[in-house]
Amino acid sequence: MRRTQIHKKWMKRQTGIRCHMVRRLLFLSWLIMLGIGLTGCSSPHSAMQSWVGKSEIELIKHWGKPDTINTFDNGEKIYTWIDLKINNDGPHTCQKSVTISVRHTITKGISRGCPSVVSYQ
Repeated sequence: MRRTQIHKKWMKRQTGIRCHMVRRLLFLSWLIMLGIGLTGCSSPHSAMQSWVGKSEIELIKHWGKPDTINTFDNGEKIYTWIDLKINNDGPHTCQKSVTISVRHTITKGISRGCPSVVSYQ
């Protein structure tokens, strides 16, 4: 009987150690994910997001007339600029799109294939 009590204490101690290790692992995972998230702050996507809240007129002054405009029934529009360049690696396409609200402000911005996108200044 004494052996069972010792075994229970040992199991309880082992479980506590495992819980501590799991908590430490979760904390380290959280730190890694935070670091990955912060490194994305200088990405083309974040540069596009810097335009959110700015006016449609400011954007067109800065980037020029969009290549395509899609208008929706609710009055929102999506402006898209497409830049095709050909270099030694072949053709390269950069596509930037923004969503314009009915109040003529930018609500969302995305880019695809753009190594550097100018942020709002």
